[in-house]
Amino acid sequence: MSILVITLMGLFLDLLSAGPLGLWALIFLAVFGVFRPHMRSKPHSFKSAFTLWIMALFMALTASFFLGWFALGSRPEITALVYQALAALVLFPLIYAIRHLGRYILTDPDLRGM
Repeated sequence: MSILVITLMGLFLDLLSAGPLGLWALIFLAVFGVFRPHMRSKPHSFKSAFTLWIMALFMALTASFFLGWFALGSRPEITALVYQALAALVLFPLIYAIRHLGRYILTDPDLRGM
């Protein structure tokens, strides 16, 4: 399910940014493959998740710069990438909270101690 959601979010971002279709989906899938969040045995704390988010964001920005350069034939504008990075940093607490709430709602009540 995660791979489908990541792909759809990447395609949606491609449509919003009017970039080459599939570029962000490819980058998000590559970052997912490198960090493999589905292989963790326990959830991260906010601080460690934020550190991983920063590393993944840096990797995604680097990949988008070089893949965008390849796809467009000219270097992408750095300011647009910086704005996307700032938006991702600002939205991180919201995304983390939604994911944490979803995990809490979808887990078995017996495992939560209820």
